[in-house]
Amino acid sequence: MKKVIAVSITSALIFAVLWGLKLFDVTDNLFLLALIGSALFLLGSLILKILAPRIRTPRFFSVKSMSFLEWQLTLCLCILLICGSFLINYLISTLYGLLSLDIPSAFSEGGYSSVGMAILCIAVLPALFEELYFRGAVLSMLRSAKLKTVVVIGFSAVLFMLLHGPSWYFLTDLYAGIMLALLVYFTGSIYASVAAHFISNFVSYFLSHFGVRLIDAGVGDLTVHVIVVCFVGALCHLLHLLKKLILKNEKEDRSRINENSRRWEEKVAKGEE
Repeated sequence: MKKVIAVSITSALIFAVLWGLKLFDVTDNLFLLALIGSALFLLGSLILKILAPRIRTPRFFSVKSMSFLEWQLTLCLCILLICGSFLINYLISTLYGLLSLDIPSAFSEGGYSSVGMAILCIAVLPALFEELYFRGAVLSMLRSAKLKTVVVIGFSAVLFMLLHGPSWYFLTDLYAGIMLALLVYFTGSIYASVAAHFISNFVSYFLSHFGVRLIDAGVGDLTVHVIVVCFVGALCHLLHLLKKLILKNEKEDRSRINENSRRWEEKVAKGEE
């Protein structure tokens, strides 16, 4: 329970600083805000690591190489993340449109000096430092608290949503938090969630800007249909990959058990001699 409290307090402090900066208009420099946010997530990660000294650093931050199968799984979940986020945003926009509410784009280019600066602040920095905190430190702390996997994933996803602050797209943030946590759960590596987070934000940023052009060109509905097909296709392939991954892990576990049994039998035989 102490570890859950530590995660909650650390997250609350990060939230307070980030939204204090925005509410009081401390700065309108979006690059500076992105740097401050990155520094806060890095500091939060270090604080949680200090509070869990018994867990080795690579394990705490889920730093692990990935197999080709796990990279395939990462690609599938990345497609599900991108397509799912687009569909959720589309439904939200449609709903608020029916209610005659004007909502902003999920990603705004205003305030950035260039597209490159926008990508740095929207995709690169969040992918590195938010993942280090949420899918590295937070997940490890919650796992070590012996919570159920569903609770760990759900709690971390809610924190991810809350730290993005009040937004029209809070359901998208919650969905992204769940998908990225599942990615680390399946692969055991933060590399997977960093890659997926970067690609998702990068693609979503451009979709949000070219979406208007697609609608003006009369292919808006076609785009939605294509994304639905991609979502279903990626989901089916993901289930296939998960089956292969489970079978692979079971085979490795059996091999490990057999190897341990063989070594034990050898020790027993030497003892008898």
